[in-house]
Amino acid sequence: MRKPDPDLQSRRRQEIIDGATRCFTANGFHQSSMADISAAAGLSMGLLYRYFPSKTAIIDAVAQGDRDAMIAAVAALPDHGTVAADWTRLLVATILEVTAPGAIELLNEIHAEAGHNPALLAQLRHNDSLLLAAIRAKLDHQGVPQPDGAAMLLVALVEGLAVRRYLMPGLDTAALTQLVARGLAPILAAISEAPTAAADPAGA
Repeated sequence: MRKPDPDLQSRRRQEIIDGATRCFTANGFHQSSMADISAAAGLSMGLLYRYFPSKTAIIDAVAQGDRDAMIAAVAALPDHGTVAADWTRLLVATILEVTAPGAIELLNEIHAEAGHNPALLAQLRHNDSLLLAAIRAKLDHQGVPQPDGAAMLLVALVEGLAVRRYLMPGLDTAALTQLVARGLAPILAAISEAPTAAADPAGA
């Protein structure tokens, strides 16, 4: 019996995800059929269903892939050095990536589908909890006080600025990058500061 080729399986899985992403972005989630995705991926319907039983399973894989990539990027940040600068670079890159043509449309489709798909919503919430945990752990290793609140703030900044860029499509990318870097740097620097004695009732 021929043994499965893990590399081939991985490539085919990614081909399906890429094809589905193109379909969802161009036509929307509900307007894209499994046949459309099969054609976009260049694979037979039989192979498609061997890897993914439904469109929801594919969109789960898309969301998990984004989550894993972000968690890996967070883990790669150094634990020492210029914490604010390191985080600023990562968050700026993330905002630009999620608001790139096609990416923001796909994100909208995922969130819209999650609004009436409890299983997908549960998966997105699970992804969010894992990402927050990774960010909290990194901030804690970097010596950032109150990493729980800092992690929530960093995620909220990315999400809020991504929505703002979506609502202002004429905003120049280079100008936005400078604006985000300048705006995030002092916030992260302030987060990185240890609490002062005056803020500690025991120190009064």
